[in-house]
Parts: sequence; structure tokens; C-alpha cells
Amino acid sequence: QFEDIGGRQRRWKKNSCESADKSTGSLAMQGPRAKGGVATSAFPETSQSTSFGMDAEICSRRTYMVLEDGESAMATRSEMQPPTGLTTEQFATWVRDGFVMLEPSLKLGLNEQIIADANALYAAAGCGIGEAAQSSSPIGNNIMHSIPLLWEVFKAPKVDAALRCLLGDGYLWHPHRRPHHNDPGSRAQTLHKDSHYGFEFHRSHVPWWVMAMYYPQNTSSDMGPTSVCPSTQFYAGEESFDARHADNATSLVDQWQTSQVNLVCKAGTVVLLHNDIWHKGTANVSQSRRWMFCFMFLRVVPPTCSRPLPDQSVPERGSLFALLALDTNQGQAARDDGSAGFVSRELLLQFVASWLHGYRVPRLPNINVLEERRFMDAGSNDQSRLLAAYRLALAEDTVSATAALVDALANTYSEALRRAAKFGAVVACWQQLQGRGDCNETPMIDALLDLVRRPAPIAACAARALGEHGAWDCASSSLRERVTTQLAEALRGGSAGSSRPERSTEQRTAGKRPDGAGAKRGVVSKWFRDRGYGFIRQSQSDKSAISSCDGPFRLQESSSIPDDIWCGASAAGGGELLPGHEVWFDVQADTRTRRLQAIRVGGPGVFALGGRAVGVRNARASLLEALAAVPCCANEPSAHVAAEVLQAEILLGRRDVAALLDDPSKQAAGECLHAATLGAVRLVSRLGCGHVCRAPWWPSLRSSLVALVGGAAIARHTSGARRARSGGTPGADNGLRYSLQFALEALLRAGDVDALRQALAELPGTASCAPTAKMICLRKCHLTNKDHTF
Repeated sequence: QFEDIGGRQRRWKKNSCESADKSTGSLAMQGPRAKGGVATSAFPETSQSTSFGMDAEICSRRTYMVLEDGESAMATRSEMQPPTGLTTEQFATWVRDGFVMLEPSLKLGLNEQIIADANALYAAAGCGIGEAAQSSSPIGNNIMHSIPLLWEVFKAPKVDAALRCLLGDGYLWHPHRRPHHNDPGSRAQTLHKDSHYGFEFHRSHVPWWVMAMYYPQNTSSDMGPTSVCPSTQFYAGEESFDARHADNATSLVDQWQTSQVNLVCKAGTVVLLHNDIWHKGTANVSQSRRWMFCFMFLRVVPPTCSRPLPDQSVPERGSLFALLALDTNQGQAARDDGSAGFVSRELLLQFVASWLHGYRVPRLPNINVLEERRFMDAGSNDQSRLLAAYRLALAEDTVSATAALVDALANTYSEALRRAAKFGAVVACWQQLQGRGDCNETPMIDALLDLVRRPAPIAACAARALGEHGAWDCASSSLRERVTTQLAEALRGGSAGSSRPERSTEQRTAGKRPDGAGAKRGVVSKWFRDRGYGFIRQSQSDKSAISSCDGPFRLQESSSIPDDIWCGASAAGGGELLPGHEVWFDVQADTRTRRLQAIRVGGPGVFALGGRAVGVRNARASLLEALAAVPCCANEPSAHVAAEVLQAEILLGRRDVAALLDDPSKQAAGECLHAATLGAVRLVSRLGCGHVCRAPWWPSLRSSLVALVGGAAIARHTSGARRARSGGTPGADNGLRYSLQFALEALLRAGDVDALRQALAELPGTASCAPTAKMICLRKCHLTNKDHTF
């Protein structure tokens, strides 16, 4: 077969996983990309006319070619005219600010009909206009089934093409989709990041998730529009794990050198946002209800890696980077004034833009590794820590910089430091794998494989970095096999197991404070395993000054200092505490509730592998997602390893379906099932339906997916089952409804129509549904109802 790529003809062996061109161990597709194929120009030729878009279908078009050991995997696509995506300015705006506003062409009267249908649904559910409420939806995830016209909004050509630009072909409609109403008289929300199922939400700088907000009416400033903070998608709360609510919003907005911008827009506007951007609903002081329909979309396949080109080969890179350098008004003012507090975001923006095009970022010369590592430790906020982490990831001294990032990532007690190091590790993996033509070493990959056997907070961050970078098609088949084998061994080793292992000598030694733990001593007095919290009784000698997030918290401000201090599982990095055992800790007053709580908990009373995994990183779930991201060819050994592990985890979830419902202590198990089924979707999407169904591992994975659907089909909430957000969990089913949707999606993308029909026949009301993407998206989920909306 011959295909014209960048003005050159390359020959491929038909029906083979081996390239006919073996002269080098580099990507076979080099040079500028040809229009309509994988090899389209990565950066625009002109800033006015270029659109960023990708090919139309993934399952039938994408083919991975695995070369001999030492060479790279790559993808070819058929010649296709790419759809219109985002203009250069829109693309730069989304990367820089974290959102872009679109005005798609919709049918006349569509917006009005959607509003009428939504009002009728709410009225039927007893939710009338004027109740001064925001987002208390009685419909929840079944909104697509209830208002199928929403399909026409999000499949409008302009919206679909923009999503392809940001998420690639074959992007996934996440089953979490929700109507938000803002009634007259409502109060403003707290500034927050979104999370949709109560588990750890995987934050990433590059777009693996996009949130789409559709406004069917003209939305003025008095109608309670959504307010967003541009360029805040990179930042989190500080020490608190996945801190999603900003009670001190004003100080944080100033610190991030941004502002709050109200999304005042025309009827029919769709806003595409980075999922991690900080935002809120504002107060509605008008006389009209304001509707917004929020949908989630996921990337399932990373961008295709491109051969790194010298800067002079892509002069258009400069025009795009110049647009990225434009900052928010507040940030630009700080830059122009030479403010000592200004922290540039340019490195982060350049990496995100380059990642979306499959290119490396140019390395930084003369980086002082020791100095950047000290900056990470000394940084008082995400901006400074992230800048140092990125500079290390891009340093020319790869080995020393990797060691510095790994040292920070292995920090047991600083969530903020570990988080910044994880983002740096993602960049380092991308850079090192793409540079294997220059140097065959990938020290970050090797280091992360060692870290996945460490305590859960460290192992989860290492696994996330391995799964998030997306450059596995630049790795050799043997490296991918080694990575999947070691991840599978870590999973079998029980990174999130339930058995109580023998404690180390340091943990058993009474009176010895673990590194990084607090200065106070106490004994665990109570622990509620199904709720993920308990109490520590501090020793009498340690009842001294109490500190808060803002400074000293004087004793006279509290009527009494309790003997028992409240402690959540996240204070110990996850797991559970063991009553009667000694712990070391510090005490802090929560700035919002003023309740005293334990932080930095360590010692013999901490059992890291138990509990609900609430508010902490779930290492097992992260390992499962990382494992599914590695294979690039259906017949390579890594695919066999990944499929075998996913199949076993899904079958385990199938056996525990009944136990998942209405039991908050099963939250960690629900997240693992969620990760395994999402991993199955990504695995079959990447390998392609034409190859998956012929793979020897598919029948077993297929059977497990069908079995899970059958088990979920007969699952029902018990009478009086707990509601969503009660106790901080994703509702009574612990995310089972999402795992069910992913199982159906995996069968659809594999092209196994018989298996999909068999699965649909098991579900209530879907036996006669056509096995198509639209029908699966419009399906009514029996686990979603008024009491359990998401």
C-alpha cells in the first residue's frame, strides 16, 4: 500500500504490523503533515485561516503499526478531509483561558422547545419556578432520555468539530450529564471545581476531560450567569486533597492573578471549558429562570506523537505561542508592572498546545536542577511549584532533573508538593519518550514503575503520570510489555488490598515520630470505617496552642478544647485509623466550620490499605486506568496483559454488584470498577474495532463486560437508600451507573454487535434499542431516579 505523507510516498506491508521502511528507529511519518491525514501541519500556516480539527472516525480509520524492538509505534489514517475545528485564536484562547464560547447554528425554535420540555419535566417532578434554588435537579443523568433534542445541540457541526479538536476523534460522552437551573432569588455558589461522582477526580493539565455548558436562553448579568476564572485550570487548593471549594475566593483569585468573568451570552451558546477550571453559579436577581445543561466529554485516545522537528521547521509555532503569551488582565498588569509576585504560565501553555499537536516542547538549557528543586519545596502556592516542576521536566540534564522530580513525588506528607511533581512527571514522560530517537533512555518511566509499589498516595500519582502523558506510541513494543507487566504485578501485589500487612520496625516502635507527621501524640479513640472518619484523643501534655489555616487560633475563641479531635481519612493519606493505637498529628481549625481537626497524621495507628478511600487517591483505580493506556496494537503482549487484568477486575465487580448498592464502605471498590470499564473503552478505542474482535483476548473481556451489564440490570436500590452526596459519596450505587454505560460503550466500540445486543436485552427498556452510539447515549438508566440523580 502507498500513501502520500507530507509530499513523500511511503510503502506499508498490507495486513502487517511491520513497517517496510526499517532504515531508522524513528517515527516513519516525518516532516510536515499532509492535509487530511495524520500528517497535517501541527501549527497553523496563518493565524487567520487555519482550523484545528481531526479525522472523523476512530474505530474504522485508526491503525497502529508496531515496528521491531527499538523502533517506535505509529498510526496511519486514510485520506480524509478534516472537519472545521477551532480557529487559531479560539484554540489559543481555550488553551490559555481554559474556555471558549461557541455559537452553533441550531434549528429555528430548538432552544425554546428545550426550555419548554425542561420546565415541563421539573413541574411534573414538583420543582416549580421561583423556589430560589440552584441545580437541585430531579432529573439528573437521565436528561438526555427525557430531552433527546439535546443531542442536536452537542452534535451540531461546530460543537462536534471543536470537541474533536480538543479531545480527538472518537471522544466519549460521559454518562454524567445534568440540567442546572438557577431560579430568581437564588444565592451565589462557592467558587469550585467540578467533580461528578464523589471519588477522586483525576486532574490533568492536558485535555482528557472537557465540560460543555449549553445556555438555551439569552443570559444576562442579572440572571445568575456562570462565572469562570480564566487560566485557573492548572491550580488546586493547597494541602487539602483535591480541594474543590474556595471559601477564600477573593484571596485565591488575586493569588492566581486572574478575575471572575460572567458568561453573558446569546441563546444557543455552548461553552467548552477545561474540566478543572474554577467557576460558580452567581445569584439570580432577575425574574426569570436561567437554564444551563452541563455535559461531560472524555478523550479516549491521546494525540498521535509526531517526530520532533527543529524550531526553524515550524516557524508558525511562534505565532501560536505569541497568542498563548497573552495573559488575563490582572496577570498582564502584574507582568507589565514587573510585579515580584507574577508567575508566568507560558511553559504550561506551550506544553498543552504542543501536546495537542503531538510535538515535544523545546528543552530548556542551563537549568539549575538543585535550585528548581528548592523552589518546589519553598513554593507557597501552585504557581511557583508548578513552574519549577515544568522547568525540571524540560531540563537538558534529564537524569538529574528526573531524580529531583521523583524525590518530590515520593514525599509522603505534602499533597501540594506531590501534586506538582506528578504534573512535572507527565511532561517528563512525554518529552523522554518522544526523544527516544536521540537518546534511548527513559529514566522517568523507570522511576515511576518503582513508585507504583509505594504507599497509596505516591503510587496513585505515579500511575496517573504513566497513564496521562499519552506518548506510548513512541515507545517500543518491549518497553510497553515491561510497563504493563510491572503495573499488573503491582495490582496483584495489593496496592489497594484489604489484608493487614506486617508493619515496619519504624511503625512498631513506640514513641518514634514518622517523618512528616505532626508534633502531637495521641491515641485513636474511635473510628467509623463505613464513614471514613473518627477521633484521636490527644495526650494531656500536648494541649497547647492550636493553629488554623490563617494563623493562631487562640484557646479563648473556643469554649473548650475537646479531648477527642475529629480526624478524616485524608489526614492520614487514606486508609483507616486503628482504635487503641498511637498516632502523631497536628491540630488545625477548619476555616469554614471552625471545627478542630487532625492533620498530618502518622504512626502505628494508621493502616494505609484499609477504609473507604474517601478524599484520598485510590492507587488501584489509578493503576487500572494507566494499564489500559499503554497498548498500541491488539496483538502485542502488552494488550494481552492489560485485557487480562481488566477482565478480572470487571468480573470481580460483577460479583460485588449487589454489595455496591447502598453501602458507603464500598466506595473504593466502585471507583475501581469505574476505572476498569473506562479502561476497557480506551483500550478498544485505541486498538480499533477491526483488530479487537480478532484478538485472542477479546472473548474473555467481552464475556466480563456482558456479565457486568447483566448484573447491573437486576440491581435495585433498597427502600430508603441513601441519597447522592450523603456522606460524600457518589450516591447509593457507588458509580455503578457509570460503569454500566462504559461496558456498553466498550462493546459498541469493539464492533461486537452480537455482544452488544445481548447486553442491551438484559437492561430494562432497551431490548429493542438499535445498537448505535446515539441509542446508547439516549438510554434511560434504571439506577437514576429523583432520589439518586447522579
